[in-house]
Amino acid sequence: MALIKRMVSLIERMANRLNQFDPDKTMKLLDWTIRKFRIQANAHLHNNKVIYRGEVYWCYLGENIGNEESKKRPVVIIQNQKGNDHSPTTIVAPITNATIDLPIAVPINRAQNPNVTGTIDLGQIKVVHKARLIGNSIDKLKNSELKKVDMAIMKSVGTYNHLIREQRKFEQKERYAKSLNQVLSEIKKELGITKNEDILNAIKSIKSK
Repeated sequence: MALIKRMVSLIERMANRLNQFDPDKTMKLLDWTIRKFRIQANAHLHNNKVIYRGEVYWCYLGENIGNEESKKRPVVIIQNQKGNDHSPTTIVAPITNATIDLPIAVPINRAQNPNVTGTIDLGQIKVVHKARLIGNSIDKLKNSELKKVDMAIMKSVGTYNHLIREQRKFEQKERYAKSLNQVLSEIKKELGITKNEDILNAIKSIKSK
């Protein structure tokens, strides 16, 4: 009973403070607090929920702060499959109706499923407990869409430029290796041998003459 009284007191204080600025937001926050208690009470039942990367679910994102995505929204599962198989949490990206003309967003269009039509916002990726996912998946991304999502994730978290730098280093080393092979081929031809390991012996033989 003491705990309940304390909770009611905290909620009343929060409501009085917020109500001065935004009464509508206050009610949404209070409603979400109640719903969150309900989700928490049954969270353990969803720890082993089977989900797959690229699937789309309705998800309770809650009532959040500022421009953070809120409410019940469709989300894409973007966590790696090993994590999905063994963790009670996953990582999601919300699908929004807003048009986002940025490299961190991926448009998605489903004529047969308007709920999934919109923009996958990789600037709003979020860790959620599987208990927030509602029911079964409502769609699944195509491989081509997943590739775009992967690229947008790298741009969102700042690893894309690192990938480009590493790719350029690899290409540079690859060009050097091709050039070296060409030189070795010319040397073998000149010495009349066919194996790389015979080059050193051939050179020693020439020096000893």
